[in-house]
Amino acid sequence: MDKTIQVAVYLDLLEIRKKAYHRNTYIGGGLFVLAILATTGTFLLTDWNFRSIWLMCVFAILFTMNFLMAWTRYEILNQNIDLLKNIPLQD
Repeated sequence: MDKTIQVAVYLDLLEIRKKAYHRNTYIGGGLFVLAILATTGTFLLTDWNFRSIWLMCVFAILFTMNFLMAWTRYEILNQNIDLLKNIPLQD
């Protein structure tokens, strides 16, 4: 198989992965926002019980980490696509 054909096929695969990572970033961001809103609502509407504060903060931290990891994967894939598009192919 020719190098240019291999690179084109791999670029198509990366474009499909980019869409999936973009979707995952939106889902992670939505969960992050909901976790922050739920934590704020819990703090404002209930008694300040240490257990509920600890539990809500743990969930907020986990959703934040999920969002940041998804966003990082998406950005790494974007850079790989840019690199692949700008690489000179010589036979």
